[in-house]
Amino acid sequence: MEVVAVVNDSDPIYALSTPYGRSALCIIRVTGASLPKGFLEYVGLVDEKKGVFVRSLVNEGFKDSCVVLNFPAPDSFTGEHIVEIQPHGNPVLVKKIMDVLESFGLRKAEAGEFAKRSYLNNKISIQEAESIMVTVEAESFEQLNALNDFKEGGLAGRVNKIAEDLRSVLIEIESQLDFSDEGDVNLVETDSIEKQIHVSEENLMQLLVDYAPYEKEETRGRVVLAGKPNVGKSSLFNALVGADVAIVSDEAGTTRDVVRKNIVIEGVEYQIEDTAGIREAKGVIEEKGIAKTSEAIASSDLTLRVFDNISEISGAKTNKNELLVLNKSDLLDKAKLDGFLSVSAITGDGISSLKEKIRKLIDVPYERKLVSERVFDKLEESAQVLSSKASGSDVLELRAQQLRDVLNNLNEITGGIDNEEILGEIFSKFCIGK
Repeated sequence: MEVVAVVNDSDPIYALSTPYGRSALCIIRVTGASLPKGFLEYVGLVDEKKGVFVRSLVNEGFKDSCVVLNFPAPDSFTGEHIVEIQPHGNPVLVKKIMDVLESFGLRKAEAGEFAKRSYLNNKISIQEAESIMVTVEAESFEQLNALNDFKEGGLAGRVNKIAEDLRSVLIEIESQLDFSDEGDVNLVETDSIEKQIHVSEENLMQLLVDYAPYEKEETRGRVVLAGKPNVGKSSLFNALVGADVAIVSDEAGTTRDVVRKNIVIEGVEYQIEDTAGIREAKGVIEEKGIAKTSEAIASSDLTLRVFDNISEISGAKTNKNELLVLNKSDLLDKAKLDGFLSVSAITGDGISSLKEKIRKLIDVPYERKLVSERVFDKLEESAQVLSSKASGSDVLELRAQQLRDVLNNLNEITGGIDNEEILGEIFSKFCIGK
């Protein structure tokens, strides 16, 4: 019979909080309601107060001098005792330290477990927790700015006001339901209730206008390389992404499918796509590849139409969301390149300028503020419930239940969540070590 480990929310845990790989330094976080004495002796923090220390950690004879930060409970992010170890970022050393931590009884943290403990220990609200997640995932400074309102509680204030108004209506309805058989109680007019509910519905709909869900894939700009065969699209693609991803060949029609790779330009992530050369297809497979090229162009944010001939690019007209790029500048007459965005995928000449142009053309400011998908879904669901009409003799009972459902949704937006399944779903989307 398989034994399933029970995860305890107060177990001592650890996680690598910086990307895994080779680096000058890295951060390993540890937290727990009670950290093992052996671990505290290992990092030299027995009876130490809050502070920054330099410690020499010994691992099978190898000594590594590193910074250790100590945050005793309750004055820490999680509300528990937190220790941050900052060794040199050699993967071999990092793995050895994590093995040592496990020997002391610490387990590897689950995704979002640090933030979850912070929430459970009343250090942050659920909204602050989710804002941490989307702040880490944001792919441009504009996205960070669009998340500011969510992070600083602006949405929570508006949601709480709507909830307060609906709670007042619910009290009116429940009073009517409780005392409707008493003659001295004035009946609440149904149309008056509907008017009040309609106001809250409109306020919720306005939130759906002002805010948008943060969806990582949809917020990433898509750049498609298109052009005739052998103009150097695949070589240019490789030069942009900085790796030999696409196959480069003198044979026309080598690229049959869309090849994709993400790159970061000035802190913003873009998806670059290499496509099949546009010409009269020589076979069924190439025909399908060219069809995919057309689909990619139609759905892209920016299409780079690549040429290797000055006369052809001179006569080309630019369509919306297109940029004309003259490739193979190393083989062309330098005196004739003025006025063109010219690059050489082989020498790298002009690639930096092309990246700057991509950044400038796709960098559209966000008109709506961003929130997590979960929060937006709750707002949308609440608006739909209020918009549904109730009728008949039990209209007040139906409306009362609808208001309770909406208030529960709004409460989950601003922080009143005690359902372990819901919390697990929220924090499982976080990265390890956060």
